[in-house]
Amino acid sequence: MKPLDSFLSQLSDLHKADGGSAFRKNFAKINLDQKDSDIEEVQKLKKVVSKIRDVFILNWDQLENHRNNLEKMVDERTREHNGLIKKLARQIEERKEIETRLLNVQKLEAIGTLAGGIAHEFNNLFMAITGYASLIQKQSEPGHPNAVKAEKIMYLVDNGSQSIKQLLGFARSGKYDPGPLNINEVLRVNLDMFKRTRKDIEIVTRFIQEIWSVTADRSQMEHIIMNLLLNASEAMPENGRIALETDNIVLEKKKIGMDKIVSGRFVHLSIRDEGRGIENKYIQRVFDPFFTTKPISAGTGLGLASVYGIVDNHDGFITVESVVGKGTVFSIFFPAVKKEKK
Repeated sequence: MKPLDSFLSQLSDLHKADGGSAFRKNFAKINLDQKDSDIEEVQKLKKVVSKIRDVFILNWDQLENHRNNLEKMVDERTREHNGLIKKLARQIEERKEIETRLLNVQKLEAIGTLAGGIAHEFNNLFMAITGYASLIQKQSEPGHPNAVKAEKIMYLVDNGSQSIKQLLGFARSGKYDPGPLNINEVLRVNLDMFKRTRKDIEIVTRFIQEIWSVTADRSQMEHIIMNLLLNASEAMPENGRIALETDNIVLEKKKIGMDKIVSGRFVHLSIRDEGRGIENKYIQRVFDPFFTTKPISAGTGLGLASVYGIVDNHDGFITVESVVGKGTVFSIFFPAVKKEKK
């Protein structure tokens, strides 16, 4: 094949390249070395095409570099934007949670103030009713219908007083007589009473021996323990196991919710059951006053609310974790009595 025909054939084959990179590769392979056998026109043509080829390859490589850099920049910017979007979404979620917590705090404080006022008013009424019932009882012969009715009145007043205690536990005024207290000892006493009512439930305990003291009202601690034990037993109507555990723990900047961080020495109490568990849609509302999933005749929704109020009044905090079908664990943390400096 003549030199010019061979060269033109190589040029014409460029269109067969599959894609731009193949075109560049084939273009770069064309032999443009000038030979003595080439006629003058071929040599001139090769010079021109050689310049075209060099410019083309240079521009092509520059475009490839720009494309690669652009893809890298796009990837980096995309990652940055995704990170900002996630951060913004997290901040929005945190803000919503803070707003919800603030609303709950305001609601709880308002209800607590109202509950305290109502409780004190009812206590005054109950005292008067009890006084009159006691007077009727003293003035009646044993077995007389009036004496029996007076006894029933006093029994009903006593039941009403228990509900009032729950309200006072939720209200700020519910901390009566705080002093150094051993949580293990309170737990053992209340467990003995509880075991008599639910012999079908297995009780497992793991109490730390040298437990730190807490400053607390004993009757309020008993109220907390019995409420949580009753809740656990109601979650297991037939039989099951309740595990109680105490421990001394030192917290370092532990985040509680979105806006509270605690540090220091705490006494930790946990009560775990193997009951039906609490659904996620209810878990955030378990401590709300008057919230209950039980029938109206079976619960008032004040039990856990009063537990929350008592714990909060003692400068502690309570958490709940639950898995539907596996059980629930309530964890309470009370500040330990500060060590005396020697």
